[in-house]
Amino acid sequence: MNPAFLALLLGAVLTGLNPLLVRLADIDPAAIGFWRVLLMLPLFLLWPKPDRVEEQMPGRRDRALLLLAGAAYGADLVVWYWSIELTSIANAQLFAFTYPLMVALVAALFLGQPLSRRGWTAILLGVAGSALVVAGREGGFAFEAGPRMIGDGLGFAAAACYTVTLSIQGSLRGRIGTRRVLLESTLGALVLLAPAALFARGAILPPDAGEWLLMAALGLVTFASQLLIVYALGRLPVVLAAISGTLSVVVAAGGAWLLLAEQLGPIELAGIAVVLGAILIAERKAAAKAPAAAPRAPAVASRRIPPPTAQLAPALARDRRSASRQP
Repeated sequence: MNPAFLALLLGAVLTGLNPLLVRLADIDPAAIGFWRVLLMLPLFLLWPKPDRVEEQMPGRRDRALLLLAGAAYGADLVVWYWSIELTSIANAQLFAFTYPLMVALVAALFLGQPLSRRGWTAILLGVAGSALVVAGREGGFAFEAGPRMIGDGLGFAAAACYTVTLSIQGSLRGRIGTRRVLLESTLGALVLLAPAALFARGAILPPDAGEWLLMAALGLVTFASQLLIVYALGRLPVVLAAISGTLSVVVAAGGAWLLLAEQLGPIELAGIAVVLGAILIAERKAAAKAPAAAPRAPAVASRRIPPPTAQLAPALARDRRSASRQP
């Protein structure tokens, strides 16, 4: 398997663990988003010192784009929490996970990464499988007018925000190192998450040591997942990151089954199978993108040419023998 695609899958697995940890928290969702991103910053101190090429500062335009990508990531978290409050969890997740379709359109129209028929098949299967998993877990979807329709729209907005994040990171990762992309994006996210947490209606500060440990665990999981995804974006098309992201829905459902004793019904199992099929199709696409080994030059049979001194040695020896025979 392509190592970069494996990193994408691991990042999606870790992303799928976030909802399980969020469900254990007792503070406001906007505050959870703030703390999980803020507590990523100390982890940058543990990063091995990068070389000068990896750590070079991006230009003013690229840095502004990275900060925008981070702000869009922060907006994704906040808007999705608002979506959950105004509509059902099933609807919020359904509309938020339409982002692979948005990423595919942006990649084709603006990033010069048009999709093949296999790519579109993988995306549609991934989105359909995610919808089945969500519908099975939450008892189906309900589309109603009023506040719930606003919540549905916010779910779409969350998908659009994450599309902006992935598209910008994918377009810049080829010339900017992983650490710099992740750091600038984290700072951009905090710019938006800090005021959102301050205006939150619930508790902002974790009440005890256990809650602080939970926030630290969320920060660690978020850091690791984003690190793997940003690393892979420098080696694979951004669309593959979107397709692999649908795996996080499967991980969240499987984790709830293992840890929270939630049952998996036939609809969810069918959705999981569809998502895994989409991942398999995407993996074949990633394997096709893997750089082939450089062909070795064919061996050319040639006669070894002795150095000039070796060619002159017999003549010099004859001259010395002739000189020694002269009286």
